Amino acid sequence: MAAPLRIQSDWAQALRKDEGEAWLSCHPPGKPTLYGNLTCQGIGPDGIPEITASEGFIVNEISKKSIHISCPKENASSKFLTPYTTFSRIHAKSITCLDISSGGGLGVSSSADGSMKIWQASNGELRRVLEGHVFDVNCCRFFPSGLVVLSGGMDAQLKIWSAEDASCVATFKGHKGGILDTAIVDRGRNVLSGSRDGTARLWDCGRSACLGVIADCGSSINGVAVGAADNSINLGCPDQVPSIPLYWLRCLQLLYFSLWLLALSWDTGWKHLSAGCEESKGSSTSHPQIRSTSSIPAEIQRRIHC
Repeated sequence: MAAPLRIQSDWAQALRKDEGEAWLSCHPPGKPTLYGNLTCQGIGPDGIPEITASEGFIVNEISKKSIHISCPKENASSKFLTPYTTFSRIHAKSITCLDISSGGGLGVSSSADGSMKIWQASNGELRRVLEGHVFDVNCCRFFPSGLVVLSGGMDAQLKIWSAEDASCVATFKGHKGGILDTAIVDRGRNVLSGSRDGTARLWDCGRSACLGVIADCGSSINGVAVGAADNSINLGCPDQVPSIPLYWLRCLQLLYFSLWLLALSWDTGWKHLSAGCEESKGSSTSHPQIRSTSSIPAEIQRRIHC
């Protein structure tokens, strides 16, 4: 696993002035974190800052819109991009989740300030405020239509919302702990949820009913993703492909991490990436938990709508 590099969130602004500084770090798995800084030595005639890195780091390339940093000791490198626009008035605190509609016109985001909002992706204009969860909203995403939003919160509830009038059209109950992530199966007749209670559940949206527990992992499930892959089902990222074929309809991947993930979303053209950021930094030396399952309950197989 490559060692991730991190950089001060406002590095582009900090390094635009003489002697401006920005911190950076390298996080090799199972090893102490390496810390360093970048310093601006001046602005060139082309408007590009001249940047030097502290010991252990190298500035490979810099432009007005990006900087490429490497850490030779850990054979790690990353290219960091500056945003082409920033919306700073949507939320008052850190972004916990973010998604962009299939057409690219709308964004939805949740925040540590307890709010969940729909906004215009082009200019950040607020369109709707989605209210109904008790406590924090951990995850939110658009259905493929771009007109409906799925959310999960610390109140152990899943909710479906209309992006047109902000009404809550359905609420799913069954988890015994906060919901940390969701996934939408195909066009959205079914959805999946991962929870702090250690279970992943499959839901029927039309009936607002839980079809069953897909997996009971015994610890928090922080990430859920769905995709067609060889008619198999896997949890985590196995070191080896399971030797016994698994003949099911879909591949479900559940990723367990002991650290918070940033909120990221691409538009449908894969040309623009939106990111929701946390103000404070954190680190963790824990590794992903890897597990696999060899079966799905038969009654759930019969009910899956793909």
